[in-house]
Amino acid sequence: MDLKSFHTPLTRKAFLKSVGLTAATAALGPFAGSLMAAEKETSRDPAQPPSIKLTVNGEARTVEGPPQMTLLAALRDRLDLTGAKPACEQGTCGACTVLMDGLPVNACMMLAIDAAGKSITTVEGLAKKGLTPIQEALIYHDGMQCGFCTPGVTVSLHALLERQSRPSSHEIKTALSGHLCRCGAYSGMMAAALSLAKGERLPRVMPSAKEQRTGRGVPRLEGRAKVTGEALYAVDARPKGWMVARALDCPFARGKIVNRPNETAARMVAGVQKVEIFERTSIGQPFAVVVAETMEAAEEGLTRLAIQAEPF
Repeated sequence: MDLKSFHTPLTRKAFLKSVGLTAATAALGPFAGSLMAAEKETSRDPAQPPSIKLTVNGEARTVEGPPQMTLLAALRDRLDLTGAKPACEQGTCGACTVLMDGLPVNACMMLAIDAAGKSITTVEGLAKKGLTPIQEALIYHDGMQCGFCTPGVTVSLHALLERQSRPSSHEIKTALSGHLCRCGAYSGMMAAALSLAKGERLPRVMPSAKEQRTGRGVPRLEGRAKVTGEALYAVDARPKGWMVARALDCPFARGKIVNRPNETAARMVAGVQKVEIFERTSIGQPFAVVVAETMEAAEEGLTRLAIQAEPF
């Protein structure tokens, strides 16, 4: 990054416009076609967001949103399937993992329009006919703690066991390698998957009161909610009239805006409710904050501000 000129984060839409059609197609490969198709679709009626037809947990669903809407945003904000979690939003933590045609993918790194025509399975869709073996095993072996990463882990291990009923320890570790568990519950996850790989049967009866008193572990009361995606966290809250905000943080010890932000353009984005500009600020503090009805609107508002800044 050029420290003498700081710009808003590059969006997919801005990328296509800035580097040109030929360069963008070469750089984005198979994803460029979907992006440009979506842009072409929305150009017919800018006021109407495109409709995207998805197959989620065996059901045909239609969502509306901008071309840059991710699959994670479509699932959580449009379909209210909050099992997949937003965490790193960079495809490194695995909290947002879902299955696409049976294979694990990071929903935060995939555009919703690229999932059209594919079969998407979320953690909520695994237990339609009762808990799956891996869900039961994770509960029994306590392969969780806070449970925030558990839906993604559950989905990945389920996919592994569907492909390979007797996976090796190495294969299980590979399946878990894309998941970050800050609680460190990996031993329980490994025990759960290994027990199924060895063909072990889990007991169907809860330990008796006597066994509980003698110090034997018992399954978590909230275990089922965590392996099915029913457990709710602060990020899953959807209070009436809720808003989201995006901030453009200062990367300098002290920074100042050197151009005139296009505040009018930012406010014209559908769903944007408030825009705040801070001409001088310090590292970690915002140059601008946009409050909107959706995350996509907030991000678009930040992009349209076109802020340029430099240290002073």
